[in-house]
Amino acid sequence: IGFLLVMNLNIVKLSDLFDKKRMDSEYFSAELINEEKSIKEGKLFEDYFKVLGDKFDKSKYDKATFNYLEISGIDVYSGNYVTDIHKTDLAPSRATKLAKPGAVVVSSVRPYRSGVAIIQKECVCSSGFILFEPIGDISKEELFLYLKSDLFKRQISRRTRATMYPAVDEIDFKDLVLPNLDYSFSQEIKTKIPSIYSLEEKKLKIEDETKKAVNLFLSNYFKCLDIDSIKNLSISEIDISTLFQDKENRIDSEFYHKFYLSMEEFFLKSGDFFYLKDYFKTIFKGNTPSKNEQTESDFGYSIIKANALSDTGLNFFKREPITEDFFKKSISKLTQHLDILILSDAHSQDHIGKKINIITEDESLLESVITSGELITIRGSKLSKGLILYLYFFLGSRYGYLSIQRQVRGITSHLYPNDVLEIKIPEPDKQLLRTIEQNFKNINELDKEKKQILKKLLDKYDEFI
Repeated sequence: IGFLLVMNLNIVKLSDLFDKKRMDSEYFSAELINEEKSIKEGKLFEDYFKVLGDKFDKSKYDKATFNYLEISGIDVYSGNYVTDIHKTDLAPSRATKLAKPGAVVVSSVRPYRSGVAIIQKECVCSSGFILFEPIGDISKEELFLYLKSDLFKRQISRRTRATMYPAVDEIDFKDLVLPNLDYSFSQEIKTKIPSIYSLEEKKLKIEDETKKAVNLFLSNYFKCLDIDSIKNLSISEIDISTLFQDKENRIDSEFYHKFYLSMEEFFLKSGDFFYLKDYFKTIFKGNTPSKNEQTESDFGYSIIKANALSDTGLNFFKREPITEDFFKKSISKLTQHLDILILSDAHSQDHIGKKINIITEDESLLESVITSGELITIRGSKLSKGLILYLYFFLGSRYGYLSIQRQVRGITSHLYPNDVLEIKIPEPDKQLLRTIEQNFKNINELDKEKKQILKKLLDKYDEFI
């Protein structure tokens, strides 16, 4: 049985190949070329925007630390972004571009994936970004929306170079064609895009207020325990004859530090606590892929590794692609909404438990995502959101960090799920749990509102074209 494959062919002059210095067929696609020509009163990109070229030089930078933005730090669904704090003298080699507020940044690698943002505060960007600034009557907000539109994705895909690591250069933006929007729609874009970033600020404020409420509760709970005394107290003397009879089955000296013993005594006296295992029944370590089980191609299967954890929350877009075979054999490590992630293995013990992150993405985005073997997942599937989030905030507090540190084993520093289950946690009052749950509901509503604003604008943008 045979079949006929029909393709739209475009005959290209040899002189055009040399003139454009391109030999990739997509660039000469008649369909895409005709679409660009058909845009009424189209505006040429280079006439309205310029490339920003401020370089970051750590030897001349006058601050001890800086905020660093990587491509994976951008939320492709809303345009919000997160930055990591780096010491200036230890700046990554890819930290090369200084971005001021108002700059529009777009990823030069796979630019059709919507890695676009408007910079809100000064930061240093990865060399994988191209930075733009308006010089004409098109606003930065309109540029942002264009760079997230399907029109841009089609235009830039035509100009993308290479197959394994598709990318574009600054020059590839010059002859892009933007539609000439009417005044009312331009003003609507100019008004509504900033509101996305305002809603993100509100969300961060609520998160901070929730964290403060939990920390206040913990400070009052532990008011008779001097947390700073851990720096001064020493290891306790333990009778070896009773050591091996200890139900904890621990012979590592750090476990018997005087501070931890006083914390233990405090819990037992108050009686107002629960073990993590009392409520959270599902806890496991992920799987680590071999080199052959990782891939450059995006087949839709991905893994969350330790580098996705940050002080400002999980960088969900820092996932790395894996093969379908590895995903299938690791299906038991599939992520779920409100999973709590803890770093369980590190070269330095201090790093374990330092960054506690929680997965807040929709279930629809988690169907093909697993975790790596250096992470422990804590899951409270049937528990109230208030209790799950309370555990998240507790583990992220100083008391939670020390509780995790006590459970670390061995010279090479490992944390095991069974030991995490033994962590004691102050029993929260009902009002605190209600506050946490209500705040989380408000945060979810803000997230939905952000995405709805952007979706409506993009739908209108595509209809306009």
